[in-house]
Amino acid sequence: MKKQYIKMNRQISMPLKYGTMYIVEPSDNLYRIASRFNTTVDKLRELNNLDSDLLHVGNIIVVDDLYNPENESVYKRYIIKKDDTIYSIAYNYRMTTNELLEINNKLNDDIKAGEIIYVYNNPPLLSDEILYTVKTGDSLYSIANNYETTVANLMKNNNLTDDFLSVGMELIIKVKSLETDDETEIYTVVPGDSLYSIGQKKGISAHELKQLNNLTSDSLSIGEQLLVPKENPHGKGS
Repeated sequence: MKKQYIKMNRQISMPLKYGTMYIVEPSDNLYRIASRFNTTVDKLRELNNLDSDLLHVGNIIVVDDLYNPENESVYKRYIIKKDDTIYSIAYNYRMTTNELLEINNKLNDDIKAGEIIYVYNNPPLLSDEILYTVKTGDSLYSIANNYETTVANLMKNNNLTDDFLSVGMELIIKVKSLETDDETEIYTVVPGDSLYSIGQKKGISAHELKQLNNLTSDSLSIGEQLLVPKENPHGKGS
């Protein structure tokens, strides 16, 4: 797994070090941490300038020194939203799920709306953009027409110098924000979604979801925004 690194201020004193961070958990000790990260107790003492083996829960320590100043990655805070998953967050910030879990000292994918986690400081893929995978028969004109944009915009946003497309090619498409009302909210399509699975989560049939969004096919693109029924206190859907 490719690792990323951060320089950071630590609760453990002494000069700043660089490397992969780890947040000390209850029952941790240097031996257990060293075993987990395939290093030694002596190396941990050296990296963190420790003059004792005493650790406190919540301390941040560095577990390796594989820092490359020319390829520095900086973390940023992310507030978990309803319907977020570890997979969708990782995808959005160009991470693997293992990287996201390791960075946030998580051993499972249990997350809750409002919780703050750390992600790589990459521009999010899923905002007012969708990632569209070119299919057989697609053209810039047909794609532009389906997403109410222009061929010129598609070429500009994807740095295209001609209108040649190949099946499987990924295009970034800028989309207009949907307008909601008192009964609807916006849902952003994440990898693995289908009309059926979204409908199951939101208490609406795939057919009704298709009608609500004026869709002409069952195909969805990652990052695409859909109108769905707003949840109410008595269950999913409206």
